[in-house]
Amino acid sequence: MLPAVALLGLLLGPLVQRGEGDERQLEAGRQLALGMVGAMFTLSALSKWTAMGWGWTDGEIHALLIFERGVGETGLLAEARLWMGHHPDVCGLFAAATLIVESTGALLLFPRTRRPWIVAAVALLVGFMVLPGVGMNLGWILVLVALGWLDFGGRQRGDQRESASA
Repeated sequence: MLPAVALLGLLLGPLVQRGEGDERQLEAGRQLALGMVGAMFTLSALSKWTAMGWGWTDGEIHALLIFERGVGETGLLAEARLWMGHHPDVCGLFAAATLIVESTGALLLFPRTRRPWIVAAVALLVGFMVLPGVGMNLGWILVLVALGWLDFGGRQRGDQRESASA
């Protein structure tokens, strides 16, 4: 529910009538949203680090979880889950990647690292949806893409070039 509300606010924001200083307010809101999402990922990593430390990357645990989701299912997705369940080392690599991406959530605050981090986080969330079958990630994927690529100032690229040359 929260991702849907956040996405709705992000998409409807540019439609609101603006006055002076509104672009700064929109950018400040975007930075706040980026900080909150980055903090959410970082806190998720912190809970993993405090609960199990590097032991959270134990591929055996994740392989069993993914294998259980594939048992009794048919089709390509079930085959992928069963294959992953038989390869705990690969599951351990994915778990380590999860810890790394989540631990670096603060990279959302820096423009140069924002989009590469979002691509990694989207890949992580897609992996959660496909392999262990954890739902509710589509909303977060949409929020991350919106924060990384939408122009909340409402200006077109031509307007930005004109104001830069003036």
